Amino acid sequence: MAIRNRENTFLYNQVLSFCRKNGFLMELNKSLKVSESDRFNNKNIDRYGLDILDVIHCLVDKKRTMLLMNEVSKMSKKNSVIIEAGIGTGILSIVGARRSSFVYGYEINKNVYTLAKYIKNYLISKKLISNNLDFVLGDARNIRLKNKVDIIISENLYTGMFFEKQIDIVTTIRRNLKEEGVFIPSGIKSSFALLEVISKKNNGGKLYIVSENKINFVKLSDEFMYDDIRFKDIKRKWVIFKSKIFIKKSGVINSLLISSEVLLPSGLIIGRHDTKFMNNDIVVLIDRPLIVKRGDIVFVSIKYKYGSLPESAKLTVSFA
Repeated sequence: MAIRNRENTFLYNQVLSFCRKNGFLMELNKSLKVSESDRFNNKNIDRYGLDILDVIHCLVDKKRTMLLMNEVSKMSKKNSVIIEAGIGTGILSIVGARRSSFVYGYEINKNVYTLAKYIKNYLISKKLISNNLDFVLGDARNIRLKNKVDIIISENLYTGMFFEKQIDIVTTIRRNLKEEGVFIPSGIKSSFALLEVISKKNNGGKLYIVSENKINFVKLSDEFMYDDIRFKDIKRKWVIFKSKIFIKKSGVINSLLISSEVLLPSGLIIGRHDTKFMNNDIVVLIDRPLIVKRGDIVFVSIKYKYGSLPESAKLTVSFA
Protein backbone atom coordinates (compact mmCIF):
# COMPACT_ATOMS: atom_id res chain seq x y z
CA MET A 1 0.00 0.00 0.00
CA ALA A 2 2.80 2.43 0.89
CA ILE A 3 4.51 1.76 -2.46
CA ARG A 4 1.24 2.35 -4.31
CA ASN A 5 0.69 5.64 -2.48
CA ARG A 6 4.22 6.80 -3.30
CA GLU A 7 3.66 5.95 -6.97
CA ASN A 8 0.45 7.97 -6.99
CA THR A 9 2.15 10.91 -5.27
CA PHE A 10 4.87 10.85 -7.94
CA LEU A 11 2.25 10.72 -10.69
CA TYR A 12 0.28 13.55 -9.08
CA ASN A 13 3.40 15.71 -8.96
CA GLN A 14 4.09 15.03 -12.64
CA VAL A 15 0.62 16.18 -13.66
CA LEU A 16 0.82 19.21 -11.37
CA SER A 17 4.22 20.10 -12.85
CA PHE A 18 2.78 19.92 -16.37
CA CYS A 19 -0.03 22.28 -15.38
CA ARG A 20 2.39 24.68 -13.69
CA LYS A 21 4.76 24.78 -16.68
CA ASN A 22 1.86 25.55 -18.99
CA GLY A 23 0.62 28.45 -16.87
CA PHE A 24 -2.61 26.88 -15.64
CA LEU A 25 -1.84 27.38 -11.95
CA MET A 26 -1.19 31.07 -12.52
CA GLU A 27 -4.48 31.39 -14.43
CA LEU A 28 -6.28 29.53 -11.65
CA ASN A 29 -5.00 31.99 -9.04
CA LYS A 30 -6.30 34.88 -11.14
CA SER A 31 -9.70 33.23 -11.56
CA LEU A 32 -10.12 32.78 -7.80
CA LYS A 33 -10.64 36.53 -7.49
CA VAL A 34 -14.20 35.74 -8.60
CA SER A 35 -16.04 33.80 -5.90
CA GLU A 36 -16.79 30.14 -6.44
CA SER A 37 -20.48 30.73 -5.79
CA ASP A 38 -20.68 33.39 -8.53
CA ARG A 39 -18.73 31.26 -11.00
CA PHE A 40 -20.91 28.20 -10.43
CA ASN A 41 -24.15 30.15 -10.58
CA ASN A 42 -23.11 31.48 -14.01
CA LYS A 43 -22.19 28.10 -15.51
CA ASN A 44 -24.19 25.83 -17.81
CA ILE A 45 -22.65 22.67 -16.36
CA ASP A 46 -25.34 20.43 -17.83
CA ARG A 47 -24.29 21.36 -21.34
CA TYR A 48 -20.62 22.24 -21.06
CA GLY A 49 -19.38 20.59 -17.84
CA LEU A 50 -16.65 22.22 -15.78
CA ASP A 51 -14.07 24.37 -17.55
CA ILE A 52 -10.28 24.06 -17.51
CA LEU A 53 -9.65 26.18 -14.44
CA ASP A 54 -12.24 24.26 -12.43
CA VAL A 55 -10.60 20.91 -13.21
CA ILE A 56 -7.21 22.41 -12.33
CA HIS A 57 -8.80 23.57 -9.07
CA CYS A 58 -9.91 19.96 -8.46
CA LEU A 59 -6.35 18.78 -9.11
CA VAL A 60 -4.72 21.19 -6.66
CA ASP A 61 -7.19 20.09 -3.97
CA LYS A 62 -4.49 17.55 -3.17
CA LYS A 63 -5.86 15.65 -0.20
CA ARG A 64 -9.16 14.90 -1.93
CA THR A 65 -7.43 14.03 -5.21
CA MET A 66 -4.97 11.67 -3.52
CA LEU A 67 -7.78 9.88 -1.65
CA LEU A 68 -9.53 9.27 -4.97
CA MET A 69 -6.30 8.23 -6.72
CA ASN A 70 -5.49 5.72 -3.99
CA GLU A 71 -9.03 4.35 -4.13
CA VAL A 72 -8.78 3.78 -7.89
CA SER A 73 -5.49 1.95 -7.34
CA LYS A 74 -7.02 -0.14 -4.58
CA MET A 75 -10.06 -1.19 -6.62
CA SER A 76 -8.26 -1.81 -9.93
CA LYS A 77 -6.96 -5.21 -11.04
CA LYS A 78 -4.84 -6.28 -14.01
CA ASN A 79 -7.87 -7.39 -16.02
CA SER A 80 -10.17 -4.53 -14.97
CA VAL A 81 -11.88 -2.39 -17.57
CA ILE A 82 -12.85 1.09 -16.40
CA ILE A 83 -15.07 3.97 -17.52
CA GLU A 84 -14.52 7.47 -16.19
CA ALA A 85 -17.36 9.95 -16.75
CA GLY A 86 -15.96 13.47 -16.69
CA ILE A 87 -12.18 13.03 -16.86
CA GLY A 88 -11.07 16.55 -15.93
CA THR A 89 -7.26 16.48 -16.08
CA GLY A 90 -7.50 12.72 -16.64
CA ILE A 91 -5.55 11.89 -13.51
CA LEU A 92 -7.93 9.21 -12.20
CA SER A 93 -8.17 7.55 -15.61
CA ILE A 94 -4.38 7.60 -15.77
CA VAL A 95 -4.08 5.91 -12.37
CA GLY A 96 -6.61 3.32 -13.54
CA ALA A 97 -4.64 2.71 -16.74
CA ARG A 98 -1.50 1.95 -14.72
CA ARG A 99 -3.36 -0.76 -12.79
CA SER A 100 -5.95 -2.10 -15.25
CA SER A 101 -6.20 -3.47 -18.77
CA PHE A 102 -8.12 -0.56 -20.34
CA VAL A 103 -9.81 2.72 -19.48
CA TYR A 104 -12.44 4.67 -21.41
CA GLY A 105 -12.54 8.32 -20.37
CA TYR A 106 -15.41 10.59 -21.44
CA GLU A 107 -15.41 14.38 -21.26
CA ILE A 108 -18.16 16.76 -22.40
CA ASN A 109 -16.09 19.96 -22.37
CA LYS A 110 -13.93 20.29 -25.49
CA ASN A 111 -11.23 22.41 -23.84
CA VAL A 112 -10.95 20.08 -20.86
CA TYR A 113 -10.82 17.07 -23.19
CA THR A 114 -7.94 18.68 -25.11
CA LEU A 115 -6.06 19.39 -21.86
CA ALA A 116 -6.48 15.78 -20.70
CA LYS A 117 -5.12 14.51 -24.03
CA TYR A 118 -2.06 16.75 -23.69
CA ILE A 119 -1.42 15.43 -20.18
CA LYS A 120 -1.94 11.84 -21.32
CA ASN A 121 0.51 12.22 -24.22
CA TYR A 122 3.01 13.96 -21.93
CA LEU A 123 2.97 11.00 -19.52
CA ILE A 124 3.19 8.50 -22.38
CA SER A 125 6.24 10.36 -23.71
CA LYS A 126 7.84 10.00 -20.27
CA LYS A 127 6.92 6.28 -20.32
CA LEU A 128 4.89 6.65 -17.12
CA ILE A 129 1.82 5.09 -18.74
CA SER A 130 1.14 2.96 -21.80
CA ASN A 131 -1.47 3.79 -24.40
CA ASN A 132 -4.21 1.64 -22.85
CA LEU A 133 -6.67 4.45 -22.30
CA ASP A 134 -8.95 6.17 -24.74
CA PHE A 135 -10.22 9.69 -24.11
CA VAL A 136 -13.48 10.44 -25.90
CA LEU A 137 -15.14 13.83 -26.41
CA GLY A 138 -18.79 13.26 -25.59
CA ASP A 139 -21.56 13.02 -23.02
CA ALA A 140 -21.09 10.06 -20.68
CA ARG A 141 -24.86 9.70 -20.47
CA ASN A 142 -24.83 8.36 -24.04
CA ILE A 143 -22.31 5.57 -23.43
CA ARG A 144 -23.35 2.09 -24.57
CA LEU A 145 -20.43 -0.34 -24.64
CA LYS A 146 -20.65 -3.84 -26.09
CA ASN A 147 -19.11 -5.41 -22.98
CA LYS A 148 -19.75 -4.37 -19.41
CA VAL A 149 -16.98 -2.91 -17.26
CA ASP A 150 -15.65 -3.53 -13.76
CA ILE A 151 -15.36 0.03 -12.44
CA ILE A 152 -17.10 3.31 -13.17
CA ILE A 153 -15.39 6.47 -11.93
CA SER A 154 -17.74 9.44 -11.73
CA GLU A 155 -16.97 12.23 -9.28
CA ASN A 156 -19.23 14.89 -10.71
CA LEU A 157 -19.99 15.94 -7.16
CA TYR A 158 -20.87 19.16 -5.39
CA THR A 159 -21.99 19.68 -1.81
CA GLY A 160 -25.62 18.63 -1.41
CA MET A 161 -25.52 17.38 -5.03
CA PHE A 162 -26.24 20.85 -6.41
CA PHE A 163 -25.01 21.96 -9.86
CA GLU A 164 -23.38 18.75 -11.12
CA LYS A 165 -25.33 16.11 -13.11
CA GLN A 166 -23.96 13.13 -11.18
CA ILE A 167 -27.34 11.44 -10.73
CA ASP A 168 -28.31 11.80 -14.39
CA ILE A 169 -24.92 10.37 -15.34
CA VAL A 170 -24.81 7.39 -12.98
CA THR A 171 -28.41 6.29 -13.60
CA THR A 172 -27.68 5.98 -17.32
CA ILE A 173 -24.03 4.90 -17.32
CA ARG A 174 -24.55 2.06 -14.83
CA ARG A 175 -26.11 -0.06 -17.59
CA ASN A 176 -22.47 -0.58 -18.64
CA LEU A 177 -21.41 -1.87 -15.19
CA LYS A 178 -21.11 -5.53 -14.27
CA GLU A 179 -23.37 -6.73 -11.48
CA GLU A 180 -20.38 -7.09 -9.17
CA GLY A 181 -18.79 -3.86 -10.42
CA VAL A 182 -18.15 -0.77 -8.31
CA PHE A 183 -18.64 2.98 -8.51
CA ILE A 184 -15.88 5.32 -7.38
CA PRO A 185 -17.15 7.16 -5.36
CA SER A 186 -19.92 4.83 -4.26
CA GLY A 187 -22.26 7.42 -2.73
CA ILE A 188 -22.68 10.61 -0.77
CA LYS A 189 -24.31 11.72 2.47
CA SER A 190 -25.51 15.27 3.01
CA SER A 191 -26.42 17.02 6.26
CA PHE A 192 -27.81 20.38 7.35
CA ALA A 193 -27.90 22.63 10.38
CA LEU A 194 -30.12 25.65 10.99
CA LEU A 195 -28.23 28.93 11.09
CA GLU A 196 -28.57 32.59 11.78
CA VAL A 197 -26.25 34.30 9.34
CA ILE A 198 -25.34 37.77 10.57
CA SER A 199 -24.39 40.76 8.38
CA LYS A 200 -25.37 39.13 5.10
CA LYS A 201 -28.31 40.48 3.12
CA ASN A 202 -31.02 37.82 2.92
CA ASN A 203 -31.27 36.92 -0.75
CA GLY A 204 -33.26 33.69 -0.90
CA GLY A 205 -31.33 30.83 -2.48
CA LYS A 206 -28.05 32.75 -2.54
CA LEU A 207 -25.10 30.42 -2.09
CA TYR A 208 -22.13 31.23 0.13
CA ILE A 209 -19.02 29.06 0.28
CA VAL A 210 -17.94 28.93 3.91
CA SER A 211 -14.25 28.53 3.09
CA GLU A 212 -14.10 31.60 0.82
CA ASN A 213 -16.41 33.96 2.71
CA LYS A 214 -15.89 35.36 6.18
CA ILE A 215 -19.43 34.54 7.22
CA ASN A 216 -20.47 35.37 10.74
CA PHE A 217 -23.09 32.83 11.75
CA VAL A 218 -24.60 31.16 14.80
CA LYS A 219 -25.64 27.51 14.65
CA LEU A 220 -29.11 27.17 16.14
CA SER A 221 -29.50 23.38 15.86
CA ASP A 222 -27.51 20.18 15.70
CA GLU A 223 -26.59 18.77 12.30
CA PHE A 224 -28.96 16.24 10.71
CA MET A 225 -28.42 13.97 7.73
CA TYR A 226 -31.09 14.64 5.12
CA ASP A 227 -29.82 12.63 2.14
CA ASP A 228 -27.97 9.31 1.86
CA ILE A 229 -27.55 7.81 -1.61
CA ARG A 230 -25.65 4.96 -3.27
CA PHE A 231 -24.98 5.54 -6.93
CA LYS A 232 -25.30 1.90 -7.93
CA ASP A 233 -28.88 1.64 -6.67
CA ILE A 234 -30.40 5.13 -6.71
CA LYS A 235 -33.66 5.46 -8.62
CA ARG A 236 -34.86 8.93 -7.59
CA LYS A 237 -33.94 12.33 -9.02
CA TRP A 238 -35.14 14.54 -6.17
CA VAL A 239 -34.17 15.27 -2.59
CA ILE A 240 -37.31 15.23 -0.45
CA PHE A 241 -36.85 15.62 3.30
CA LYS A 242 -39.29 16.62 6.05
CA SER A 243 -38.66 16.45 9.77
CA LYS A 244 -39.17 18.14 13.13
CA ILE A 245 -35.99 19.73 14.51
CA PHE A 246 -35.20 20.80 18.08
CA ILE A 247 -33.82 24.32 18.50
CA LYS A 248 -30.76 24.51 20.75
CA LYS A 249 -30.18 28.29 20.71
CA SER A 250 -32.43 31.31 20.34
CA GLY A 251 -32.08 33.44 17.20
CA VAL A 252 -33.40 34.04 13.70
CA ILE A 253 -33.24 31.07 11.32
CA ASN A 254 -32.37 32.50 7.92
CA SER A 255 -30.02 29.90 6.42
CA LEU A 256 -29.03 26.26 6.16
CA LEU A 257 -25.46 25.05 6.52
CA ILE A 258 -25.07 22.12 4.13
CA SER A 259 -22.19 19.66 4.23
CA SER A 260 -21.46 16.39 2.43
CA GLU A 261 -19.34 13.29 2.95
CA VAL A 262 -18.21 11.32 -0.10
CA LEU A 263 -18.32 7.54 0.31
CA LEU A 264 -15.74 5.23 -1.25
CA PRO A 265 -16.28 1.51 -2.02
CA SER A 266 -13.45 0.49 0.33
CA GLY A 267 -15.38 2.01 3.23
CA LEU A 268 -13.24 5.14 3.46
CA ILE A 269 -14.90 8.55 3.53
CA ILE A 270 -13.79 11.85 2.01
CA GLY A 271 -14.99 14.09 4.80
CA ARG A 272 -16.04 17.71 4.67
CA HIS A 273 -12.63 18.80 5.98
CA ASP A 274 -10.70 16.67 3.45
CA THR A 275 -11.48 19.03 0.59
CA LYS A 276 -11.09 22.68 -0.38
CA PHE A 277 -13.18 22.58 -3.56
CA MET A 278 -16.39 20.91 -4.79
CA ASN A 279 -17.42 19.34 -1.47
CA ASN A 280 -16.75 22.14 1.00
CA ASP A 281 -19.43 23.43 3.36
CA ILE A 282 -21.96 25.84 1.87
CA VAL A 283 -24.57 28.18 3.31
CA VAL A 284 -27.87 28.63 1.49
CA LEU A 285 -30.14 31.47 2.61
CA ILE A 286 -33.87 30.82 2.89
CA ASP A 287 -36.68 33.14 1.82
CA ARG A 288 -38.60 33.49 5.07
CA PRO A 289 -36.57 33.86 8.28
CA LEU A 290 -38.09 32.50 11.47
CA ILE A 291 -37.53 33.85 15.00
CA VAL A 292 -37.04 30.96 17.43
CA LYS A 293 -36.23 30.34 21.06
CA ARG A 294 -34.22 27.58 22.66
CA GLY A 295 -36.45 24.54 23.20
CA ASP A 296 -38.72 25.31 20.23
CA ILE A 297 -39.51 22.58 17.74
CA VAL A 298 -39.64 23.57 14.07
CA PHE A 299 -40.65 21.79 10.92
CA VAL A 300 -37.95 21.68 8.18
CA SER A 301 -38.75 20.85 4.57
CA ILE A 302 -36.04 20.41 1.90
CA LYS A 303 -36.89 19.73 -1.73
CA TYR A 304 -34.79 20.10 -4.87
CA LYS A 305 -33.76 18.19 -7.95
CA TYR A 306 -30.26 16.72 -7.98
CA GLY A 307 -27.99 18.91 -10.08
CA SER A 308 -30.17 22.01 -9.77
CA LEU A 309 -29.10 25.46 -8.61
CA PRO A 310 -29.40 26.29 -4.90
CA GLU A 311 -31.86 29.11 -5.61
CA SER A 312 -34.30 26.60 -7.11
CA ALA A 313 -34.43 24.56 -3.89
CA LYS A 314 -37.55 24.83 -1.74
CA LEU A 315 -36.18 25.27 1.77
CA THR A 316 -38.80 26.09 4.39
CA VAL A 317 -38.68 26.30 8.17
CA SER A 318 -41.90 26.79 10.16
CA PHE A 319 -43.28 26.03 13.58
CA ALA A 320 -44.45 22.46 13.94
